[in-house]
Amino acid sequence: MNSMRNNHPFGENDGEMNHSEGYYSKLGKCTFEGYTGTCFEPNDEWKGDFARTYFYMVTCYETSLPTWFSDNSGSYEGCRATFDGNTYPGLSEWQLAMLLKWSRQDPVDSIELARNEAVCSIQHNRNPFIDYPGLEEYVWGTKTAEAFIYDSYGIPDTIVTPQPVRKYLYRKTLIITAGKRYLIVADNSGQLRMAQPLATPYGYIQAQDVTAVDDIITLEDTVSAFTFLAADGGNFYIKDSSDRFVYQTENYNSFNVSADMPESGAEWTVQATDNAFTITNVEKQKYVQYSTRYKSFGCYANQQGLLPTLYEEVLMGDVNRDGYITIADVTALVNIILGKATLENDADKYDFDAADVNQDSNVTIADVTALVNIILGKTN
Repeated sequence: MNSMRNNHPFGENDGEMNHSEGYYSKLGKCTFEGYTGTCFEPNDEWKGDFARTYFYMVTCYETSLPTWFSDNSGSYEGCRATFDGNTYPGLSEWQLAMLLKWSRQDPVDSIELARNEAVCSIQHNRNPFIDYPGLEEYVWGTKTAEAFIYDSYGIPDTIVTPQPVRKYLYRKTLIITAGKRYLIVADNSGQLRMAQPLATPYGYIQAQDVTAVDDIITLEDTVSAFTFLAADGGNFYIKDSSDRFVYQTENYNSFNVSADMPESGAEWTVQATDNAFTITNVEKQKYVQYSTRYKSFGCYANQQGLLPTLYEEVLMGDVNRDGYITIADVTALVNIILGKATLENDADKYDFDAADVNQDSNVTIADVTALVNIILGKTN
């Protein structure tokens, strides 16, 4: 992302030149009034953070701004677009208007307060635009004619605490358990392509890029997950995230989906093959493959592409790996926290990924509280 941003100024754009997955960060022609050059747009949840960083910078280094501008404006478009060459206001008209907008829309939150404290503990300086939310309005915005009084100024918005985004973890597996959710993924020479639910009642299954770290894929939803349900004779039914059966009909190589049980073509065998799976339609005797030519999943009678790998959803809180969340998992979690269970020695008995119940990337006593709340039905 930092390479994408390069020396381009912050701005708003449609991401037509480049963007991260889901358009989280974007590069394109600026759509904010006052500038039409190339700009970089961060995600909404960080825009206020960047704005207050810039407010701090042009205040702290006010006397240096003219030199920065004269030395760099000819070389870096971002500098010329961002600054105005003066000590005040320091920022160009359009950039200042946009950053004020960003700061209003994304007010100071608990993450920013914690960062300000951490920086102060090391550098012994603080960002007053974080300590006094709305201070920028008195310097550049709607309150420049008013006196700023530390103890009685008007805070524009209540400080908000961002709600944590739930993470869904999926771990690569070679064992299928009926009733669990899985991602269907093709490994195309290191590029992972994840199957998506059909947008129409029939067709080839489209795919999107996804990343795995230590064989774990982390997503913010379950839209791409497929549930494998037990059928007769050890076979499976496969349902997508909209609770639709995935099946085949006629002699097509594509798939069909239906909320109702199809009359035929809905049973599948699932067999582990080396590092992947052969998922075969029982009636049609065709198996799921990823076509590197068409960049989608089809179901063929002979080899047409790559066999899929499966990533099983991690049940957060199921620390003892028994498929349920009970008081026994609390005991297992405490054993991990106390060091009685280690990843090196007990990976077969304990799910160390599922132990991070509150999903803060640490396993602590706070996870015990979160797990107890799940057991008591206070949280999902």
